[in-house]
Amino acid sequence: MVSNILFNALGIQDSGGITVLNLALKEFQKTKKYRVHLFLYKNVNTIQLCEEYIQSSQYNISYVTYKNLLYRIFYENLYFPYYCRTQNIDIVYNFSGLAQLFMKNKQLVKIQNLRFYSKALDQMYYHKKEYFHWLKQIYSKRLILLFMLRSIKNYELQSSHVENNLSDYLRMDTTRVFIKSDILINEELISCPREYSRNKMLTILFIVGPHFETLHKNIDDFLIAMYELSKTDVDYRIKITIDKKDLEKHEHWNDTIDSKIEYLGYLPSCQIKDLFQDNSILISTSIIETIGLHVIESIINGVVPIVPALKYSYCVYGKDVPTYMVSDPNSLVSKILNIHSLSDTQVKQIICENQQYIVNNERSKHKSVVEIIDIMIKESQYV
Repeated sequence: MVSNILFNALGIQDSGGITVLNLALKEFQKTKKYRVHLFLYKNVNTIQLCEEYIQSSQYNISYVTYKNLLYRIFYENLYFPYYCRTQNIDIVYNFSGLAQLFMKNKQLVKIQNLRFYSKALDQMYYHKKEYFHWLKQIYSKRLILLFMLRSIKNYELQSSHVENNLSDYLRMDTTRVFIKSDILINEELISCPREYSRNKMLTILFIVGPHFETLHKNIDDFLIAMYELSKTDVDYRIKITIDKKDLEKHEHWNDTIDSKIEYLGYLPSCQIKDLFQDNSILISTSIIETIGLHVIESIINGVVPIVPALKYSYCVYGKDVPTYMVSDPNSLVSKILNIHSLSDTQVKQIICENQQYIVNNERSKHKSVVEIIDIMIKESQYV
C-alpha cells in the first residue's frame, strides 16, 4: 500500500537548501511505498532541481509564487489542511521549519535555519546596537514561529546542537527528536588531504550564499582580517563566491586587497568542489550554522577550515577543528598564520582528524528521512 506524503519545501531557494532538498528527494526515490506531494517556490533553482523528478509518477510537484512570509503562513495554514483531506495525506513533512496550526495529520518539522533560535546572534545584534533590526528581522518572526511550533511533537534535526538551541525557546522534553545525516559519507568520497607548503602562495576560500550580507554570516570579521593579513609577508590570494559590485557596498570593504581577490559570484554546488585545491584554507565566520555544508565539504575534500570558536563548531566538525574568536579579526589572522607555518604533515594530521570525526558523527545519525517516516507511519497504524 502506497502512503501519501505532503513534502512542504516552501522557503528553500538557494544552494545549501537545494543540496539538502535534492538528497531528501533521492531518499524517497529509493522506495516505492511513498507518493510525494512536493510544494516549492518557483524559481530557476527549484525548476532545474525538479527536472529529474517531474516525469515520475511518484512525485506530484506544485510550484508556488513567492510573495512574503505572511502570505506563506496563510497559504500553508488554509490550503494544506484542505489538500491533506482531498489527497489522503498520511504525514506532513515540513522541510523548512514552519508548521500548520489546523493540521490534523502528523507533522515532521525539519529545522535548518537557526537565525530565530540563537542567543549568540541576539547578543551580536545587541553589541552592534541593531535593536530595531533585531525586533523586525528576528524577534517578531521568532514569536510567529514559536506560536506555530508549540504543538509539534516530531522534529528532524541535522545535529544535536540544534536541539540545544531550540530548548532555549521551546519545551523539548515533550517532543521527539530525530537526528538525521544530510551528508553522503563513504570512504570513496573522502579525499586525501591536500598538499601544503609555507613556501607557496596560500589560497583563502570564502564560500557564502546570496544572503552574505545578513548579520549572522559575520562577513565583517573576514574583510577586516583579510586587510590585516595584507600587512604581513604572507603571499596569498582570496577566492570568494560574491560579485565585486556587491562586496564593494560593504562598510568594511577596503580596495587595497582588491588585487588579491578572485570574484567568483554565486556558484552551484557542483562547481564548489573544484575550489578545494592544494595550499587552501577555507574560512567560515558564521555565528550560527545547523551543519555548515561548505565547511563539511572542505574537510571531506581534504582542505583545512577555520571556523568560529562556538559550540556548534565543535559539535559538527569536532574538537580538533581550527577556530578563532568571533568579533576578533586579529584572532583569525593569527590562526591563518599559525596554519601556514605548520609542516605539510601537521596540516594533514588536522584534516585527517576532522575527516574521521565527521565520518563517525554522521554514521551515528539516521541515514534517511524515509527511516523516520516509516516509524511515524507504523505508529499511526496502531493508534
